[in-house]
Amino acid sequence: MSGRKSDGDRKPVVRDDDLFFEHHPDRQYRIRRASPVEVREKQLNGGLPPLPPGLRWFMVIRNVAPGRRIAPFAPHLEDAETDTDEETARAVFDLVRNDVPALEAARATRH
Repeated sequence: MSGRKSDGDRKPVVRDDDLFFEHHPDRQYRIRRASPVEVREKQLNGGLPPLPPGLRWFMVIRNVAPGRRIAPFAPHLEDAETDTDEETARAVFDLVRNDVPALEAARATRH
């Protein structure tokens, strides 16, 4: 798979994030399940280990500016709730970001 195909596959996911923050202008944080293409890309680059059964990767997104985001990956239970309020999403972002000093560089993706 070429880089261009992979980039194209991410567009619907990024657009979903765009729509979320457009519809919630008071929000800066969001938690969602990482898409298969995001996980695959990160794994191909050596940035994510495989997870044991029952867990999956999530994105904990901070909307820095329109169209500019920091989105570290975080493992959690497959059926974990993603419909969180701003305060909860921010707390999770801070926890994930501060959990490992190099996490943002190693496991974050730019949107």
